Amino acid sequence: MVIKKKKQITIGYSTHRAESLSFASGLMASHDIIVLEDPPTPGFEDMLKSEITIEQYLQNTDTEYPEFAIGLCRLVREEYKQGKKIFQVDPFIENLLMIHEFFADGGSPDQIVPGTLMFSVYQAEKHATGRLLEFYEASVHSSFEKIVETVKNFAKSDAGRFQLRDKLRAHALAKLVTPFSSVYVEAGEIHIALFKELRKRLPSEVSIKPYFLMEPVYKQLSGKRHIFGPGDILTLHYIFHPHLENPLLDILASRSLIYNKLLEKEEMINSPDSNPHTRNEVETIDRVNALNRDDCKSLFSKIRLVSSAKARQIVYQYLEN
Repeated sequence: MVIKKKKQITIGYSTHRAESLSFASGLMASHDIIVLEDPPTPGFEDMLKSEITIEQYLQNTDTEYPEFAIGLCRLVREEYKQGKKIFQVDPFIENLLMIHEFFADGGSPDQIVPGTLMFSVYQAEKHATGRLLEFYEASVHSSFEKIVETVKNFAKSDAGRFQLRDKLRAHALAKLVTPFSSVYVEAGEIHIALFKELRKRLPSEVSIKPYFLMEPVYKQLSGKRHIFGPGDILTLHYIFHPHLENPLLDILASRSLIYNKLLEKEEMINSPDSNPHTRNEVETIDRVNALNRDDCKSLFSKIRLVSSAKARQIVYQYLEN
């Protein structure tokens, strides 16, 4: 009797920081194909084949974390040399880029046809961007209570955007993975709903395993498999419980204002085992979790217009007193 091997899909939840790549490497090597969380990008195949340099390829991309992008390209290029198939799949971002090109060519919003995929992406992006602009405006002139409301409103719209993005990606992935026995799927850490959306679309005999790449580091630092910042927890709440109100949401929104000011934004590149971003996240989360809503209100008035370095000094001194 021949025992058929069960199809395996691993979702590698990544921080998109260079320190996560060493953890991704082993998982990528043990799967037949690798699916990146990117839209199809010009020059990608040429980069994989070493017909152009990684630097030449990245010149045509808009990357927030260049060291991560360079390291990921090196990693998937090596996997390609070993015979792996590498795909880029992110229909939401692909359509968003098409919308940007459409507008750049003189198109207008009223020309986007209702009921189309492009229209759905446009509406989700427009709504989230509008709420973000409301937050920016409120953060300059409004009361703390008003600012907290705009944070919650943005998190709701951002949750809707993430839901659509995960649904579209799951739909595309379900069609792509059928011929392969093992698939590694790259995903940002907040795309937790991707697991649920894939589970809906694939037969029950397909094994889908979520894996947080930085789990060993989080366990070492906090004893937990993973920890999210207050803003991510707020967004995840609205993804999975969009109509459920809870007093905790105001606290999460308040803490997120402090957390975002304290967190190190620039890429930090140290020795591979130092994991500076994960350590910074855990330390910052630990500090803001000690703050109640009144603490956040008092601190926000002091740090809203200062540098992150100065904000850290103010908050750390506040917690020590």
